[in-house]
Amino acid sequence: MTKEPKLKAAMRIVPEWKNYDYEIKVFWDTIYGTNTRSQIEYEPPEIDSKKKGKKLPPHSVF
Repeated sequence: MTKEPKLKAAMRIVPEWKNYDYEIKVFWDTIYGTNTRSQIEYEPPEIDSKKKGKKLPPHSVF
């Protein structure tokens, strides 16, 4: 049995995870001025620019 990387397993189990991962990379790159998006091993999804950087509603529970 071979081990599957956690990110690949997450993307296989939850298809939306690819979008979440990419949004986090975009956010990280914006804050730290890096280029983590160049490290992805999948086709980048389209990001809705209206939602990008949108604040969470008040009283959000994590």
